[in-house]
Amino acid sequence: MMLWLGNYDGFEENVPESDDPLLGLRQILAGYCLRKGQQRSIQLGQVAVDICKLPITHWNAAWAKPDGTLGERWDPINVAWLEFVTQGEEGDHLRVWKSAEPGVLSDQLRHHLVASYVRQNGLR
Repeated sequence: MMLWLGNYDGFEENVPESDDPLLGLRQILAGYCLRKGQQRSIQLGQVAVDICKLPITHWNAAWAKPDGTLGERWDPINVAWLEFVTQGEEGDHLRVWKSAEPGVLSDQLRHHLVASYVRQNGLR
């Protein structure tokens, strides 16, 4: 989870505070802490589903060519923001926008989060 979240380092400057990924994650985890006495255990899959619902997943970025066409889009699952912003070519400009649908497919993100957890911690 923290590895994925790290890919957003620096990106928060482009979004309103209400969509900040760190604040959103903190709210999710605080909610689990408040409910912990009411439920037997917290399921990893549910945590991943809740993360996929964060407003940050609706934000997109791409390098736009001088003619306005979009070039390479940012893949926040696999590429850190601070790396992506260095990849534009001369004449390109960075475009950041929020869409109605998540820019990262929820299934891909959920799978990535669960797989990363298992790689780091094993099955528990």
